[in-house]
Amino acid sequence: MDSQKHAASPLVVVASEKEGMGLVKRLGLRRDPEIRLPGLCREKNSGLYCGDKLNLAITGVYEHNMTAAVSLVLHHANRNPLFVLNFGAAGLYAHHHVNAGLTIGDMVHVQKVCRFDLDDNVHWAPSVDLRCSDACLPKAVCVTGSRYSTENDRRSPYFPKDGQIEDMELYGLAVLLQTHKIPLISIKVIANLVVSDGRQQMRNNLSAMISAAEERIISAIDQEAAV
Repeated sequence: MDSQKHAASPLVVVASEKEGMGLVKRLGLRRDPEIRLPGLCREKNSGLYCGDKLNLAITGVYEHNMTAAVSLVLHHANRNPLFVLNFGAAGLYAHHHVNAGLTIGDMVHVQKVCRFDLDDNVHWAPSVDLRCSDACLPKAVCVTGSRYSTENDRRSPYFPKDGQIEDMELYGLAVLLQTHKIPLISIKVIANLVVSDGRQQMRNNLSAMISAAEERIISAIDQEAAV
C-alpha cells in the first residue's frame, strides 16, 4: 500500500489498540505494511491503518512511543495530514474545585495541555493551547506525565493548578505537531479518577466507554474536515 497517497487525510492518533481497533473495524481501515512502528511499543496491533476517509495510528502507550510513531508516519508522508485528532482515555482529578462538574464517562475537548513531572514545568515545558472544534463538548485542561501523579506532585508549586484531567502522551504529541505547524485536536474520554485504584478503574471502564464514544469521534472528524 502506498502510504503517501493518504498523507493529506486527517490522522487519528491513539495510544492503545483498545482505543483504536474499534474505529479500524468500523471504518474498514487497512493496515499499511510499509510503516513499522518502534519496537518499544508492546501493542500487538500497533501501526498505521489507512482508508478513504482518514488514517489512524496506534502508537503504543507513553509519550516516547506516540511521538516516535507519529514522527515516523510524518516522515513517510509526502504531505502533512489535514489535522491530527488524538483520541483516548484520561483520568479525572477528584477535587471539585478543578473538575467543573465532570465525571467518569464524560467526553471532553482538551483546550490546553501541560506537563507535571519536571522540576520547573513553567520554564522547561510551557503549556500548549489546542484547537476545540466541537462546541457541544465541555473543555478541559489536560496534564501529561510519564506516570500517575500523586498527592505530593499535586501539592508542588509547579504543578498546573488549572489541570482537570491527566494522560501520558498528549504533551509530547502537541509539541511535535506545533513544531511541524500541524493542527491538533484532542478528545478524551474520562475513564477513571486519579486515585490509588485509578488504573483498575480504567481497565474496567475503557472498552465500553471507547465504543460508546466512536460515533462522536467520527462526527468530530467530519466537522473539522469541512472547515
